[in-house]
Amino acid sequence: RDQLQMGAGVPMDAIEKGEVTQWESPFKPMSVSQVEVLGTALRQPGCKLRELLLMDGGIDAAGVVVLAKALAVEKTSLEVLNMMDCGLGAESVAPLVEMLKVNTTLKELTLGGKGFGAECVVPLLEMLKVNTTLKNLTLYDNELSGPECVALLVEVLKVNTTLTEPWLCRNGFDEAAKQQLRDAAKEREERTGVKLELHLQ
Repeated sequence: RDQLQMGAGVPMDAIEKGEVTQWESPFKPMSVSQVEVLGTALRQPGCKLRELLLMDGGIDAAGVVVLAKALAVEKTSLEVLNMMDCGLGAESVAPLVEMLKVNTTLKELTLGGKGFGAECVVPLLEMLKVNTTLKNLTLYDNELSGPECVALLVEVLKVNTTLTEPWLCRNGFDEAAKQQLRDAAKEREERTGVKLELHLQ
């Protein structure tokens, strides 16, 4: 552990002591042991890491399972978690969902790219019906155009009053589905007065 360097010469001790607020992984992907060390650091009282950038293969499904379990506490310093283009598998979805049920500090989650299909997305969408923390959610290229996913997205956009900027581009929606989503967003805005910036293009 003493020799484990994360990023441009930044040691884990610096993260634990609150000397780092943003970190982008140079590892493609991080090993499970590296994720375990990172997860331990994130749970330290002095940690001030707000943004964790693991995009472009910075973490794999096994690593996500470990990271999600580490973040499955009510409060951490982490507010932004970017796992764009990481090809997350079905085995990582349940731990992510459980983490999002417990964690109250994560505000922005990016899971776009390398689509993992409806069987993975549906549990996430079900969770979003009750989540009151996430404001920005990115789900690019995740095969959300099926009837079940569209119906769930419509429900989420109507009932989730915290989400303000869902990025749902490149999911194969036809014009009818896009209109359903726009109508749901408009209905919520009119009911709550909270602006919802819906990205479909």
